[in-house]
Amino acid sequence: MLTRADRARDLPNPPALISGYAASNHIGATGVPMTLEDILAGSETTGDRLWSASGIGRDEIDIAQLYDGFSIFTYTWLEGLGFCGRGEAASFIDDGNARPTGTLPLNTGGGCLAEGRLHGMTQLTEAAYQVTNRAGERQIPDAKRSVVTVSNGLAGSTAFVISADH
Repeated sequence: MLTRADRARDLPNPPALISGYAASNHIGATGVPMTLEDILAGSETTGDRLWSASGIGRDEIDIAQLYDGFSIFTYTWLEGLGFCGRGEAASFIDDGNARPTGTLPLNTGGGCLAEGRLHGMTQLTEAAYQVTNRAGERQIPDAKRSVVTVSNGLAGSTAFVISADH
């Protein structure tokens, strides 16, 4: 159910709040096909807008649910949102940061690659489950804020901060 925050607080389950969102309007110089540089630029612009709109910094995010309709998008979103520098996403993941016990648990519900390519709905649902402490065996302890991305960073892509408290 989607409703106002004041009404949601009276429902049987704790609410997952949309603390901020941003959309991309980035269209690469070459149009189609999209390039890696276009995707990274769009992801960065979307990330800057998201952190500004939400008033929440990336260091306040507990988990990430990043669109992975193609596996490369996980890397481009990590870099574009500023969780690591350009070219550092593979090392960030290899160093264990994306594990359930890492600094930024990633796609805790399996993401599109495990659940089906529903263009971000799996990520939004998992973020809501996590911040409301209803993710069962996948639950990340004390997860209060999640970043969620939808699509590839180019025009029409969106990003959200889903929170338990803001």
